[in-house]
Amino acid sequence: MEKCWDHEPSKRPPFKECFLVTERVFEKHKKGINNAVHQVLTKLALGSEGGSKTSGVGAVYVSASSKPPACPKDKVNISADVKTGSLSPTQDVADGLSSKLIDKDQAATPQSSQDQSAVMETKQYGAQFVDENMEVLIQRITMVMPIADGLYQKKMIHDEDYSEITAAQTSMSKMRKLYVALKPGGEVAKSAFYKILLDQHPLLVKELGGVGQK
Repeated sequence: MEKCWDHEPSKRPPFKECFLVTERVFEKHKKGINNAVHQVLTKLALGSEGGSKTSGVGAVYVSASSKPPACPKDKVNISADVKTGSLSPTQDVADGLSSKLIDKDQAATPQSSQDQSAVMETKQYGAQFVDENMEVLIQRITMVMPIADGLYQKKMIHDEDYSEITAAQTSMSKMRKLYVALKPGGEVAKSAFYKILLDQHPLLVKELGGVGQK
């Protein structure tokens, strides 16, 4: 047990071994810990009540010469198994992990907020572009099915809507039905449509003033 608290970390046993030893010591003495703590607190409280009082103010204080009573040896005797000094390996590891987690969270929070903001702006821009250029896109895009296939694979349009797009006779009819199919998905579906346009019709998007974000 004493090896687990050696001042030289290199001389300490593996963490798992120290953990098991500490756990066994705790199991051995845990029933007496609460009783010992209660007795100490009780004696401290009684000592405070018996302390001298300051004149005029009436504040109660404990004499500097008074010392807290020692923990009864017949209740809990952990000192024989535990060597005081540096922190235990368990505590060292726990403190290290907690500090790393806090640092990671603090560093990640601003970045995650920026990422979320960027995603929201991209979705809003894509949806806005699709809405503002609807008539032009309906007239200019002739290869509609590759777009419909991409949206269908991403589950942005339903089966019935996809069937209606497929059954439409002209490209303009297909595009109009595609726009109808996008409405239930809102900005998310329209943003997906915009990304497909960037892949399949980049020149048209550029001509219409679109931003090349994917």
